[in-house]
Amino acid sequence: MISICIPVYEMDGQGVRFLARALQSIAAQSFTDFETIISDHSIGGEIAAFCAGRPQLRYLRYPEKRGNSSANLNHAIAHTKGAYIKILFQDDFLAGPEALGCMLQNVGDKAWLAHSYWHTDFAGQARFQPTCPSIPDDPATLLGYNSIGAPTAVMFRKNHLAFDENLIWLMDCEFYFRLLQKFGPPAIVAEPLAVQTLWPGQLTHQIGEDVKRREADYVAQLHGGTTPAQHVVS
Repeated sequence: MISICIPVYEMDGQGVRFLARALQSIAAQSFTDFETIISDHSIGGEIAAFCAGRPQLRYLRYPEKRGNSSANLNHAIAHTKGAYIKILFQDDFLAGPEALGCMLQNVGDKAWLAHSYWHTDFAGQARFQPTCPSIPDDPATLLGYNSIGAPTAVMFRKNHLAFDENLIWLMDCEFYFRLLQKFGPPAIVAEPLAVQTLWPGQLTHQIGEDVKRREADYVAQLHGGTTPAQHVVS
């Protein structure tokens, strides 16, 4: 079974709209051995009301640590039953009905998989700027340069690793670094299997330079390296 983990919050009033689109892409999958887990950080009840009456969802209210996307994602992962964890951020969606099946087919004996993904705008109609994940020769490179992509770009076998809740900006880079250290390189799928939305309200645009610098210093101290210079998705 694949456990699809979606951490959610209000998203400037767009939370239900984006979540509905993500769930629609999940419902269209030809591979059906999956569960969908929603961890809800929002204050109001709009997302809870939307999820009510949908037995195909496992809805979890999580008011603690609001604003900490790593904690919200960890909360979803902690409640999974599947052998594989697939992260899907709320404003992203799967690229087509064969996406989950393609992931499972290609992961093989690897502990994790990274796949390409498209970008789209707020309306979600056009698809452009496809990514292609790559693995650096030196794993420490990932601590400052994200050559794999957003968390939506990975699936991994359930393990004891969790996202570092001291991190938001570098949460993905640092997690990939530990996956690579512990399990070696992932399986790579060059075909775009998800779509990431680029819009002003996404988390990337909400993080200040002070947070970025603090996290860079924290990661450098944690892993004994130099301070990462940047956080870039290729």
